[in-house]
Amino acid sequence: MKLIIFTIFIFLMFGGATLADDIQKIDPSKILYSTPTIPNELPPMEKFTGGGDTKIFPIHEDDWSQVEFLNPSQLQEIQKTMIGYKAFEAENRREVGWQNVYVRRFEHKPLFSSLRPKNKLLAILGATEGPLPIIHSFNEISGIVKNGFSIVIGADVTLYGNIEGMKVKALGASLGENPDNQALVLAFSKLNKKFGLILVDWRSQFILTGVEKSGEVNIWRP
Repeated sequence: MKLIIFTIFIFLMFGGATLADDIQKIDPSKILYSTPTIPNELPPMEKFTGGGDTKIFPIHEDDWSQVEFLNPSQLQEIQKTMIGYKAFEAENRREVGWQNVYVRRFEHKPLFSSLRPKNKLLAILGATEGPLPIIHSFNEISGIVKNGFSIVIGADVTLYGNIEGMKVKALGASLGENPDNQALVLAFSKLNKKFGLILVDWRSQFILTGVEKSGEVNIWRP
């Protein structure tokens, strides 16, 4: 989870020094985090046993749930959390990272339940299922998301999540370098209309709360 920016800089600067080389001393205050906030837990995982030809959708552990759909009954709780996070992020921001990480501590309520929740979700979005999502850290695979799924909804935009029984427990959005933001807004409009889901972007610090009849999207910022 923690990317030691200063250490990596030294590694690159000295071409990957071995243990036999001189050890560089680092001021702990210069060890920074690469992300300002993370959830308090990752999804349940299973051991990854697939070969090199296994189709997977990799998600870095720091990116899990950074953009996520949440149950509308939690709106006030999420707003309170984001207000606290905004102040924390500003206080801990440094030029190339963050001094500390804000851990979001709240229980994720299921988003909706259905006899076949994944098929229900695919039908609403008008999309097909993608590769199995896996969680990885800086240098290793943590595992396959248990009962996980991914859905490509547009260029550089993939939804992912996991299911528990007949309930969609988590649903996040992964955005690439040049994402089709309109595709994500359209997905939000469909899921908000059907289940009232809200869409939270933690790093950008805003919440999409609803859609007007005119098509305008309601957005909340702390």
